[in-house]
Formats: sequence, C-alpha cells, structure tokens
Amino acid sequence: MKIRAILCAALASAMLATGAMAQDMIRAQDPSTVTGFMFDEGIPTKTDVDNVGDPVVMFRKGDHPYVIMFYDCVENRECKSLRFYSGFETNGKVDVAFANMLNNENRFATALIDDEDDLVLIMDVLTGDNGLTTKDFKNLLDLFIALIDDARTQMN
Repeated sequence: MKIRAILCAALASAMLATGAMAQDMIRAQDPSTVTGFMFDEGIPTKTDVDNVGDPVVMFRKGDHPYVIMFYDCVENRECKSLRFYSGFETNGKVDVAFANMLNNENRFATALIDDEDDLVLIMDVLTGDNGLTTKDFKNLLDLFIALIDDARTQMN
C-alpha cells in the first residue's frame, strides 16, 4: 500500500512538471503564449490579423514599433513559425549597401529595403510542434531588439 502511494505521488508530480513545462513554451499554434509572455515581461501588446487572416502581435519597446507575424498557418490557425519584423522610415537615405552591411554583420536577422525605400529587419523563428522555451524566446526577442537598436545607431 505504501509503495502504491509513493508511485501515485511520483506520477502526479511528473504530470504537474510536464504541465508546467508545456505552459512555459511559446508555440506559434497558440498566439496567447506570445501575448502571455509579453504581458509577463511588462510589454503591452495589440493583436490583430494580417491581410490573409493570420495572427499578428504588435508591441512597442521604447519608442520603436515591432510586429510578430505568424506563418505556416492552416486556415489561420495551427501556425508553425513566427517572424519578428520592424522597420525604419528612411526616406530613401539608407541604401542596399547599408542593408548588405547589416546582413554581413548579423547572421540571425535579414535587412532589406522595402518598396517605400525604408529599411526593414526580419527574423524568422520556427517554433514547430513543440514550441520554444520562454527563455529561448526571450533570448531571440532580446537579440532582435538589439539588432534593431544597432541598426538605428549605425544609421545616425
């Protein structure tokens, strides 16, 4: 009887740990994991949908706007990846050479000049079926924000 109680307690403990671990994952399939993480970090967000109906999370860090887009979605749900996106209105003052320099210096994000001659930085993140830990997601978010800050500094 005592062994059964110990086994039941161990099983319950393992189930609680698994449930806690699942809650600590960022999954593109569940946009609320992104907004919940941002809330926990003290970053207000606004959610919307893009032009094809996939989820979008918008936020500001300091005075700069950012967007997290959801990709590889099935009928606007069950997405598999995220894209961090941010840009700068440059009025054509930043050229392709500058974007290429940023690309050579930073291997995780891609800089490009958009249709309006503005600088845009993007970083694609595959969360897959199992997701990313909140620690890994925070590291990626911090990296992207640092890359944006670096680009802003180099433009001035």
